[in-house]
Amino acid sequence: MPVPAVRWANQHGPTVQKLYQYAMCFCANDRVVKRIILPHAVRVYELFKSRVDLWWKSDRGRPHAPLFSPEQALQLGILKALKYADRAQCHDPAWPVIRYLAALVDESLWKGPRFLAVAIGSLLYGAKPRSVALLSQNFGPESSLVYGDVGSVKASVHGQLRKTVRGLIMYDERGAPRTVRVAKAPGDVVSQLLELMIPWGTPHSGSPANHREYLMRGTGGGSWHVATAHLWLDQGNCFKRAQHHWGLVGEFDHWNLPIPLNPQFEPNPIWVRKPPPPPPSKLQLMSLISRHESLGCPPCR
Repeated sequence: MPVPAVRWANQHGPTVQKLYQYAMCFCANDRVVKRIILPHAVRVYELFKSRVDLWWKSDRGRPHAPLFSPEQALQLGILKALKYADRAQCHDPAWPVIRYLAALVDESLWKGPRFLAVAIGSLLYGAKPRSVALLSQNFGPESSLVYGDVGSVKASVHGQLRKTVRGLIMYDERGAPRTVRVAKAPGDVVSQLLELMIPWGTPHSGSPANHREYLMRGTGGGSWHVATAHLWLDQGNCFKRAQHHWGLVGEFDHWNLPIPLNPQFEPNPIWVRKPPPPPPSKLQLMSLISRHESLGCPPCR
């Protein structure tokens, strides 16, 4: 494991154990989580740390708010590392939709609020561009996604999906995921998974009318756009209130779910979030991760 990641993990043992439990929510395979997902998650943290150092130097030592807190960067590292578990999880009927949503959230969050707005509002919901732009403009300062931007951002997200979700879902001749329209229901598989991906440390918004004030204080240690992600992902609370507040009832009531490549799998599988098992000790996790890193694992892309 890279030295900065080792140093940080040794100082934050409970977070390492929390990461293990978080990964087990998506992949209930103890061996895969310990030997594949966690090592890649800390590599993402190392990339995050190097970017923060680069920003610091470019600002000539002036304080610079990072995109994410270290905990949030490791959380996103788990989502990014799920792709390395595809072979082990190919038997799981829910794995295609888990991977699809993880890729949408992870890739979009690193790029910014405009990309997340299109990933959730346009690709996943299939809402009209004007409705997606309206929510984006009211969800955050300077996240301003205008109507004309939706098409180009959508094409960029499609391109990234083709790279990260291969061999699991079908694509059409244009390279876009083939999807089916499914009615949204309280507590369905998509809502559960999106809420599981809410950045750690970001609180609920009190009122849709005060979103801008909320974004200035609800960052959980990262930048304001991390708080924007909470508004998009918290389907049963913040997003639902915003939808009603801005008069968009009926616009976001269906999901566009990808069609799995395996014909035996359903696009809308039954999936219930289970309580994760007790985590191993910090020393056990650090030993396993360090041993795997010493053998070398493919670099995160």
